[in-house]
Amino acid sequence: MSSRRPFIDVESGTLDRSQILVEAVPLARLVLYVGLIALVPFALAFFFGGSIVGTLLAAVGQFVLAVGAGIVLIYVVVRGIDIAGVSRLDGDSSVPRRSSGEREHPDEPRSDGHHFDRDEQETERAERERRDPDGDSDGSER
Repeated sequence: MSSRRPFIDVESGTLDRSQILVEAVPLARLVLYVGLIALVPFALAFFFGGSIVGTLLAAVGQFVLAVGAGIVLIYVVVRGIDIAGVSRLDGDSSVPRRSSGEREHPDEPRSDGHHFDRDEQETERAERERRDPDGDSDGSER
């Protein structure tokens, strides 16, 4: 793990205001965009008043705010992990965990429902052998 402390100026030991600003501006933009998107159904709900359409638009606005809050929280967590420089490791601390985009063997196809990765191939082979232990697919002995 990195020994550098985020948002702290190493020389003076005070807050690094430039780094705080660099991180705060994109977050503020994201919150602003979510608020502006949610403002549209709320404004329409205001014009429709207490009717059913106004109530539905208010519910849509609440939904947009809820989803937007989730997106903002995910952004904050991911940025916090990136800034802290935390390495994500499996049980063995000497072997870093591969990200979802990395594969052990890059030339092998990614398992996406149409292709099999190595574990799925082994499972398929074991199931075939269990069904047909002699390996003869048509079942005839010649």
